[in-house]
Amino acid sequence: WLLGFKLHGTLVYTLLFLYCHKSAIKLELFVNQLKATVSSVRSVRRSSSAVTAHHHPLLACSHAPAVWPSFPLLLRSHPLRALDIAAPPARPPPPRREPQMSDGAGAGEELSDRQKREIAVWFLSNAPAGEIHYVAKDVRALLGDEAVYEAAAAEAFPEYNKAHLVSLELPDRSGDLIITTYGELDKNNYLDPRTAQVATVDHIKQNCTKLRPAADEELPSAYIEEFRSALDVELSKYICEAYPKGVCAVYCTSGKDIDGPGADFGLAAIISAARRSPQNFCNGSWRSIWTLEFNDGSQFVEIKGKIQVGAHYFEEGNVQLDTNIDCKDSTILQSPEDCAVSITNIIRHHESEYLSSLEESYLNLSDATFKDLRRKLPVTRSLFPWHNTLALSLTRDLAKELAIGK
Repeated sequence: WLLGFKLHGTLVYTLLFLYCHKSAIKLELFVNQLKATVSSVRSVRRSSSAVTAHHHPLLACSHAPAVWPSFPLLLRSHPLRALDIAAPPARPPPPRREPQMSDGAGAGEELSDRQKREIAVWFLSNAPAGEIHYVAKDVRALLGDEAVYEAAAAEAFPEYNKAHLVSLELPDRSGDLIITTYGELDKNNYLDPRTAQVATVDHIKQNCTKLRPAADEELPSAYIEEFRSALDVELSKYICEAYPKGVCAVYCTSGKDIDGPGADFGLAAIISAARRSPQNFCNGSWRSIWTLEFNDGSQFVEIKGKIQVGAHYFEEGNVQLDTNIDCKDSTILQSPEDCAVSITNIIRHHESEYLSSLEESYLNLSDATFKDLRRKLPVTRSLFPWHNTLALSLTRDLAKELAIGK
């Protein structure tokens, strides 16, 4: 990419960065910017004084023939930022402005512990799926204050675990516990309705420390348990088919003391699936929450669902997907087994339909979405021939503009 132009016997080296693979710079924009640079170089030829092109978006050069042989190029921090050829600017740069602080913190003032904690909580809470411990390691090092970090972690980790429906293995290996508000008894104790146990959770370490049997008042009545357990069985079959590393749980949300028909009650079906592969620079999660309202008067079950999908790919870049959708449906209130089959089929239908829509959008991504961001190919509809740049008319245009050979 190092092109040589001869101006009055003096060799000028100009470094052109074409960040073609991962940028949205169109070819026409580059040509226009290059012509502007060429015009500035030609104006330098007509002038005997030093001229500096300040902060050109693609390329900026300063003309200082006396120092070129000793220090030809000075590259700044970003390849698309300006570069100077070892010449002082014609005028001093403008003074740098300090960032403005909120909540009464002036320019250059030290942040308070409360502000540091709030910033740390924000970073921890917004960590991608399965990556909060990596973020926490960096936040801890940046803070340099163990007390502030522990306060931020104690606030952020529980909310993160509940928002991402983190699943933890029970200490007796009898199953997996999903960290969710539907099973939360207090800050550190969560109910596992399948095994009728209560697990104590260490949110920061993300593990279960101990177990105890659930009390009678923490469990639904026998009548509600029939519907809950039947749905749990059918939902587990669906999870085994659709999510190789998924877990599910069914909780009673209302009316757990009902002993028989004649009153309304509610259940919540939780599905959590995660795929973590940091060695391959990618992590992802699928979370869906289905709230079920059993209306005894109308003999209908109202179903509301929310599906959330998150993915993070970070090999030589940072690409994240965060999408969700709300669903509504209903079915007839029947026996516990029939209701479980009907509800599971509805969940299967909506999740499969949403997954198909995501796959379809991926297929059209390059021709539809990315079309508005960048041109897939140049106007010639062919890839840039890096092996034979002399065949392009751009090279001839440069020679003509710079009057090379005359």
